[in-house]
Amino acid sequence: MIAAPKHNPNIDYAAQANNNMAAGKSNVPQGPASQKAIEAALKRAQQTGNLNLQGKGLKAFPSDICNFNELRLIDNFWEAYDLQKVDLSNNEIESIPEEIVN
Repeated sequence: MIAAPKHNPNIDYAAQANNNMAAGKSNVPQGPASQKAIEAALKRAQQTGNLNLQGKGLKAFPSDICNFNELRLIDNFWEAYDLQKVDLSNNEIESIPEEIVN
């Protein structure tokens, strides 16, 4: 299970994440996986609580995961599941951000 990142009350994470995604500037690293595939996986995760990014060719940890609860990818965002499981296996990720490790 992933520990929740420290929340900074001075940052509007939802607006920041949604603006980045709308502008195609998500923090998700570019690789063989398309941005649309990553967004679809994040949307499914809000509907199920399980994020599967297995074998997507990611070279770095997708920082959108750190703000997962702030993303508004489904219409009824208040019904979104908390993130319970993340599968990043078979990627080229070399490190996990400190805020996730702790």
